[in-house]
Amino acid sequence: MLRAGALFIAVAISFVIAVLVSLLITLAFHYKIQNKENLLQKKLERNCKSAFAILMVDNEQSEGTTVLDLYGEESDSVEIKKMNWGIYEVASVKAFSGRYATTKTKQYGYKPEDNLAVYLADLSRPLNLCGKTKITGTCYLPEAGVKRGYIEGKSFEGSTLINGQIQNSKNTLPVLDKKILQSLSEMIAAKFPTGQLFKEVEISSIDTLIQSFLDTTILIRIAKGGSLSGKYLSGNIIVYGADKLTIDKTSKLEDVLVFANSISFSKEFIGNLQAYATDSILVEEDCILNYPSVLGLFKKDHKTQQPFIKLMKGAVVKGMVFTTQSELVSDLAKTRVSIEKGARVEGQIYVDGFADIQGELWGTVWCQKFLLKTASSVYENHLLDAVIDRAKLSEHYVGSAIITSGKKKKTIKWLE
Repeated sequence: MLRAGALFIAVAISFVIAVLVSLLITLAFHYKIQNKENLLQKKLERNCKSAFAILMVDNEQSEGTTVLDLYGEESDSVEIKKMNWGIYEVASVKAFSGRYATTKTKQYGYKPEDNLAVYLADLSRPLNLCGKTKITGTCYLPEAGVKRGYIEGKSFEGSTLINGQIQNSKNTLPVLDKKILQSLSEMIAAKFPTGQLFKEVEISSIDTLIQSFLDTTILIRIAKGGSLSGKYLSGNIIVYGADKLTIDKTSKLEDVLVFANSISFSKEFIGNLQAYATDSILVEEDCILNYPSVLGLFKKDHKTQQPFIKLMKGAVVKGMVFTTQSELVSDLAKTRVSIEKGARVEGQIYVDGFADIQGELWGTVWCQKFLLKTASSVYENHLLDAVIDRAKLSEHYVGSAIITSGKKKKTIKWLE
């Protein structure tokens, strides 16, 4: 005969076994669900990559939202949202299945496909090189060619005038993209795109503002003579200055757009942004505008005598610097870009007017004329101790559709 306690022990053991089996079944069920979710997540990420692959080879898609069924099986849907952001483009891809979704956003542009260092319009004047000037890369020059010069007590010191091929230029510069210029011109005039919603924010009581490119664009208006001091602004933000706008070194701006008549970056400012003005842009000593920054100047009428962009000693701009004017004007009214000795641009410079390069350019310059201003005189189509080196431009540099030698899209960076 069994003892009376044996039944209790058997029931207890059975209960424990039942609990363990239930736990194992529950764990297996949750593992199966989690595994299914992981597989679905990987599938959605692959669909995002596939959608971006389509976007990067499609040059027809305009701004707005498009929904695609990737494989025609109604189980791989993606939503592509594309917007212009200054001279670049931003795209968000959302891959979804039921209640699950994955979203990725990136900024992209167009990769230069040439070795161009200088494009100087043929206005029947030769290019004169003086001092330690060094030009590396393909050059499109006037038919009058390139010569050794002598100014300010310095003659050309090198053995080779141009380290690269020389071809004849035309009397006009390659044309900038009219659609991009029109869009930027309207925004400078405070005519923001119709149909696009903006959320206006009062910045005076805010120190930090970060806005995702998946959310509504934030618009910040700065009163006349205003400044940005002690602010951190990042992402999908537009700053509009009513007149002159000063950006202090205590502020940090990342990926934002800035519009004003005149923009000044105070000494030692560091950030990356796109700044557009109609009168002037001044980058003071030791400022660093990281890639992919843009400085753009638009001459709108005859009232501004000579709009300019100026980089002072120690300033570095990584990206694009350009000027444009809407009408034919005299030399005294043409736009000007000045790169002081000790300053540097890593990227592209396009000047619908005069380029005064006394510092360094790692990349490409297009201009109507070179104009060298010294303490004693002004020289036309002269370069003195300047460095223009296409070979020093990073192989990872990506430009804009505003001016490009190719239509191959490349990712600039991933955004939040």
